[in-house]
Amino acid sequence: MTVPEIVKLLLAQYDESEIRERADDQMHEYIDDDWDASGDYDSEYEWYIDHNNGEAEDDVLNEVVRGYEKDHGELSIDNFADVFDTLKMEWNL
Repeated sequence: MTVPEIVKLLLAQYDESEIRERADDQMHEYIDDDWDASGDYDSEYEWYIDHNNGEAEDDVLNEVVRGYEKDHGELSIDNFADVFDTLKMEWNL
């Protein structure tokens, strides 16, 4: 399959709201226990946005693309990156 075909397949297989929910759940892995020690943040989400670089979102995207590879075979490094980056843009992560 070509990169656009893979992206189309994965976009059809996964709803954006499901991906966002999975990313939100994963954020907790990157939030420090003392996230509100300064009192500067109203929520864990705000703290995550200020202190992290999208690690939770990247984890979810990696799971999705690796799941594709498990079912359909390994992608080249360039194709993996292209699928990853396109999904990230499509799902606004």
